[in-house]
Amino acid sequence: MGGKDRCNGYSDIILKDSEFGDMLSLEDARRVLESMRLRQADLEMQNEELRKVQEAIEEGRRRLADLYDSAPVGYLTLNQGVIDEANLTASALLRLPRQQLMGIPFQQYVDPDHNDEYFKHHQSVLESNKRAACELRLRNSDGEAFWARFESVPFGRAGSDLGSVSLYTAIIDISERKRAEEALRESEEKYRALVESVNSVIVRIDNEGRVIFLNDYGRDFFGYSMDELEGKGLVGTVLPSEAAGHLNIKSLLAYMAEHPEEYREKEIENRRRNGERVWVSWTTKTLHDKEGRFAGILAVGNDVTQRKRLEREIRQAQKMEAVGT
Repeated sequence: MGGKDRCNGYSDIILKDSEFGDMLSLEDARRVLESMRLRQADLEMQNEELRKVQEAIEEGRRRLADLYDSAPVGYLTLNQGVIDEANLTASALLRLPRQQLMGIPFQQYVDPDHNDEYFKHHQSVLESNKRAACELRLRNSDGEAFWARFESVPFGRAGSDLGSVSLYTAIIDISERKRAEEALRESEEKYRALVESVNSVIVRIDNEGRVIFLNDYGRDFFGYSMDELEGKGLVGTVLPSEAAGHLNIKSLLAYMAEHPEEYREKEIENRRRNGERVWVSWTTKTLHDKEGRFAGILAVGNDVTQRKRLEREIRQAQKMEAVGT
C-alpha cells in the first residue's frame, strides 16, 4: 500500500470513528494526515541515516581488521600466557596458521635460554600494570631461531586480580639489526686488536682538542694512562704549548680542518709525561660527522727521535768539519 493509500485509509478510519468524527473537521483530518506524512518521511530519513552509519561502522571494522592483519608487526593477545588472538604477521613469524596458534602457550616459542627473561617480562607487565619491552630470542614452529623485540601492555578491568588481566603484545623481528650489531662488534674487535698491536701511536681528538682515544703503544710511549688523558686537551700534555704557535687549540684545529694538506704529514716535537722531548712523525686525517661538520682528528705517529738526533749530529759534524778546513 502506497503512502497516499495509507493516508486515505487513515482518513476513512478517522472520519468513520463516531467519537472523533464529530470532533474533527475535514480540514483537521487533513492536517493530521499531513503531520503523519511528515513524521513518516522523517522516520524514513532517520532509518536511512542509521543504515549509512551502520555501513560506515562495518567499513571501519573491515579496515581495522585489514590494518591489524597487514601490519608489519606481529600482534598477539595473551591470556595467562596462552595465545588468544594473533594477526597474520605473527602467524608468519611463528610459521603456523593463525587458527592453530590459538590456545598454545607462547612460552613454546621462546628459546629455552630466554625463558627467564620472558617470565620476568610477563610478570613485570602484570604487576606494574604498565607497558614494558624486552628483546628475546624466539624459535618458530620449524625450530628456526630469530630475535624479536617483545613489547606488551596489560588490559583488563581495574582492580581485577592478575589472573583476569591479559596482554596485548607486539613482536618485531630484529634479526637483521642483531646480525648487523654482531658484525659491527666483530669488526670493532678486529679493528681494536689491530690498533692495539701496531708499534705506532694512534690518537684521536675531538673538535675541541680533547683526547678521546690513545692506543696501548701511545700510552706506553708518552707515559700517560687513559684516565689521565681522556677528556683533556692535547696541548699541554703530549703536545707542548709552543707547538701550537700563536693559535689556541680551537683555532689550530679549525685551520687544520680548512687546510688538511698542510698537516697530512708533519714532524712535531712532543713531550712525554716525564718532560722528555721526543720527535714524532705524524700522519693525520680530519674527521667529519654525517652532516659534513668537522668532528676531530685521527693521527698515527712514529717515533723519529733517533733519526732527528743523528741528523743533528751529522749537521754538527759537518759544521765542525767546515770550521776545521
